[in-house]
Amino acid sequence: MREEIKPPTSLFGIRVKSIIFCIIIAASILIVIDPLNIRQLLSPFIPSNVNEQVQPEPQDREIIATPEMISKAVSTLLKERSLEHEATDPVSSADRYFYIIELTNGGDLEADNLTIKPGHVTITAATGVETVIPRNTIKNIRKYKLPSQSPPGNNP
Repeated sequence: MREEIKPPTSLFGIRVKSIIFCIIIAASILIVIDPLNIRQLLSPFIPSNVNEQVQPEPQDREIIATPEMISKAVSTLLKERSLEHEATDPVSSADRYFYIIELTNGGDLEADNLTIKPGHVTITAATGVETVIPRNTIKNIRKYKLPSQSPPGNNP
Protein backbone atom coordinates (compact mmCIF):
# COMPACT_ATOMS: atom_id res chain seq x y z
CA MET A 1 0.00 0.00 0.00
CA ARG A 2 1.28 3.23 -1.07
CA GLU A 3 0.14 6.43 0.61
CA GLU A 4 -0.03 9.58 -1.38
CA ILE A 5 1.13 12.77 0.27
CA LYS A 6 -1.41 15.50 -0.36
CA PRO A 7 -0.76 19.19 0.13
CA PRO A 8 -2.68 20.77 3.00
CA THR A 9 -6.10 22.05 1.99
CA SER A 10 -6.72 24.17 5.08
CA LEU A 11 -4.80 26.28 7.55
CA PHE A 12 -6.41 26.72 10.97
CA GLY A 13 -9.62 25.45 9.47
CA ILE A 14 -9.59 27.99 6.60
CA ARG A 15 -9.13 26.76 3.06
CA VAL A 16 -5.72 27.66 1.59
CA LYS A 17 -7.28 28.92 -1.65
CA SER A 18 -9.40 31.40 0.34
CA ILE A 19 -6.32 32.67 2.21
CA ILE A 20 -4.38 33.17 -1.02
CA PHE A 21 -7.37 34.96 -2.59
CA CYS A 22 -7.63 37.36 0.39
CA ILE A 23 -3.89 38.10 0.31
CA ILE A 24 -4.05 38.93 -3.42
CA ILE A 25 -7.06 41.24 -2.92
CA ALA A 26 -5.40 43.02 0.06
CA ALA A 27 -2.12 43.50 -1.83
CA SER A 28 -3.88 44.94 -4.88
CA ILE A 29 -5.86 47.35 -2.68
CA LEU A 30 -2.68 48.52 -0.93
CA ILE A 31 -0.97 49.06 -4.28
CA VAL A 32 -3.87 51.10 -5.69
CA ILE A 33 -4.60 53.25 -2.62
CA ASP A 34 -2.10 55.96 -1.71
CA PRO A 35 -0.82 55.77 1.90
CA LEU A 36 -2.25 59.23 2.60
CA ASN A 37 -5.67 58.07 1.52
CA ILE A 38 -5.38 55.12 3.92
CA ARG A 39 -4.69 57.58 6.77
CA GLN A 40 -7.73 59.61 5.74
CA LEU A 41 -9.87 56.48 5.62
CA LEU A 42 -8.65 55.39 9.06
CA SER A 43 -8.77 58.85 10.68
CA PRO A 44 -12.20 58.27 12.31
CA PHE A 45 -10.78 55.20 14.05
CA ILE A 46 -7.42 56.68 15.13
CA PRO A 47 -7.36 58.92 18.23
CA SER A 48 -6.44 62.53 17.44
CA ASN A 49 -3.24 62.58 19.54
CA VAL A 50 -1.86 59.53 17.67
CA ASN A 51 -2.71 61.13 14.31
CA GLU A 52 -0.77 64.28 15.29
CA GLN A 53 2.29 62.22 16.17
CA VAL A 54 2.21 60.43 12.82
CA GLN A 55 1.82 63.64 10.81
CA PRO A 56 3.24 66.63 12.64
CA GLU A 57 2.25 69.93 11.18
CA PRO A 58 5.17 71.96 9.85
CA GLN A 59 5.91 74.77 12.27
CA ASP A 60 8.66 77.31 12.63
CA ARG A 61 10.99 75.93 15.25
CA GLU A 62 12.29 78.28 17.83
CA ILE A 63 15.81 77.54 18.99
CA ILE A 64 16.78 78.65 22.44
CA ALA A 65 20.53 79.24 22.54
CA THR A 66 22.50 79.08 25.74
CA PRO A 67 25.36 81.53 26.34
CA GLU A 68 27.81 78.64 25.84
CA MET A 69 26.33 77.87 22.42
CA ILE A 70 26.57 81.52 21.40
CA SER A 71 30.18 81.89 22.57
CA LYS A 72 31.15 78.68 20.75
CA ALA A 73 29.49 79.90 17.54
CA VAL A 74 31.19 83.29 17.78
CA SER A 75 34.62 81.74 18.39
CA THR A 76 34.15 79.35 15.45
CA LEU A 77 33.12 82.21 13.21
CA LEU A 78 36.09 84.33 14.30
CA LYS A 79 38.48 81.42 13.66
CA GLU A 80 37.06 80.91 10.15
CA ARG A 81 37.33 84.62 9.38
CA SER A 82 40.90 84.80 10.64
CA LEU A 83 41.82 81.75 8.56
CA GLU A 84 40.28 83.32 5.47
CA HIS A 85 42.14 86.56 6.19
CA GLU A 86 45.46 84.74 6.61
CA ALA A 87 44.86 82.76 3.42
CA THR A 88 44.22 85.96 1.45
CA ASP A 89 46.80 88.10 3.28
CA PRO A 90 49.14 89.40 0.59
CA VAL A 91 52.79 88.67 1.37
CA SER A 92 55.45 90.46 -0.57
CA SER A 93 58.35 88.47 -1.93
CA ALA A 94 60.65 90.23 0.55
CA ASP A 95 58.58 89.00 3.52
CA ARG A 96 59.48 85.54 4.72
CA TYR A 97 57.78 83.65 7.50
CA PHE A 98 58.43 80.58 9.60
CA TYR A 99 55.48 78.61 10.96
CA ILE A 100 55.21 76.29 13.94
CA ILE A 101 52.07 74.15 13.89
CA GLU A 102 51.05 72.68 17.24
CA LEU A 103 49.01 69.49 16.90
CA THR A 104 46.30 68.29 19.28
CA ASN A 105 48.27 65.10 20.00
CA GLY A 106 51.13 67.17 21.48
CA GLY A 107 53.45 67.14 18.47
CA ASP A 108 54.49 70.09 16.36
CA LEU A 109 55.56 70.72 12.78
CA GLU A 110 57.74 73.44 11.31
CA ALA A 111 57.28 74.92 7.86
CA ASP A 112 58.46 77.75 5.64
CA ASN A 113 55.59 77.56 3.15
CA LEU A 114 52.05 77.20 4.43
CA THR A 115 48.59 77.47 2.86
CA ILE A 116 45.68 77.82 5.26
CA LYS A 117 42.17 76.82 4.19
CA PRO A 118 39.06 76.54 6.41
CA GLY A 119 39.12 72.72 6.43
CA HIS A 120 42.83 71.97 6.26
CA VAL A 121 46.37 73.35 6.22
CA THR A 122 48.84 72.44 3.48
CA ILE A 123 52.59 72.47 4.11
CA THR A 124 54.77 72.59 1.00
CA ALA A 125 58.36 71.42 1.44
CA ALA A 126 61.30 72.79 -0.55
CA THR A 127 61.26 69.54 -2.55
CA GLY A 128 57.68 70.23 -3.63
CA VAL A 129 56.07 67.56 -1.45
CA GLU A 130 52.75 68.75 -0.03
CA THR A 131 51.44 67.57 3.33
CA VAL A 132 47.76 68.17 4.10
CA ILE A 133 46.80 68.40 7.76
CA PRO A 134 43.10 68.35 8.76
CA ARG A 135 42.14 71.48 10.69
CA ASN A 136 40.64 69.51 13.59
CA THR A 137 44.08 68.00 14.40
CA ILE A 138 45.71 71.44 14.72
CA LYS A 139 45.79 73.13 18.12
CA ASN A 140 47.64 76.33 17.20
CA ILE A 141 49.66 77.92 14.40
CA ARG A 142 52.39 80.42 15.27
CA LYS A 143 53.77 82.69 12.56
CA TYR A 144 57.21 84.28 12.86
CA LYS A 145 58.57 86.88 10.47
CA LEU A 146 62.09 86.10 9.35
CA PRO A 147 64.58 88.86 8.67
CA SER A 148 64.76 89.81 5.02
CA GLN A 149 67.70 88.49 3.10
CA SER A 150 69.80 91.06 1.33
CA PRO A 151 71.58 89.95 -1.82
CA PRO A 152 75.16 88.71 -1.20
CA GLY A 153 77.82 91.40 -1.42
CA ASN A 154 75.48 94.24 -0.40
CA ASN A 155 76.26 93.97 3.32
CA PRO A 156 77.90 97.12 4.78
